[in-house]
Amino acid sequence: MLAIAYRSIAIHPFSEDEVTLLADTAAMKNERLDVTGYLYFRDSQFIQYIEGPEDQLRALFNRIAGDPRHTVTHQIELPDRTQRIFPHWYMRFVDHESANRATPAIEDELTFILTTASEKDLSPEEFASALDTITTRIATLDLA
Repeated sequence: MLAIAYRSIAIHPFSEDEVTLLADTAAMKNERLDVTGYLYFRDSQFIQYIEGPEDQLRALFNRIAGDPRHTVTHQIELPDRTQRIFPHWYMRFVDHESANRATPAIEDELTFILTTASEKDLSPEEFASALDTITTRIATLDLA
């Protein structure tokens, strides 16, 4: 199993409703592909983490990266995962309210990753470490 995490900048001006619809549509497709993960959006920036069978995941990420509505700026592959972090989230949209309600709040950490990635060129190791930490925290939260 493989996991891929990335940060991208929206070219298209997405509303929160559009991002919710995007996540819902992705969830339906991902269920058929056996792909799980989450999507976070703030200030025209996305963070997404997806996991699943390597062939399906690589093909999916190629389609995601080719979407003209955004530009991928940071990407990391996390190979050889033995189990899923999100076994039941085909595509969970982590919005501002749920990120702030989480105890402790994860909004600041997600914003820090986006801001840091915007302001300086993170090494692949720094980006992977930051995303792995927040992804593990998101998996333990009740965001309902």
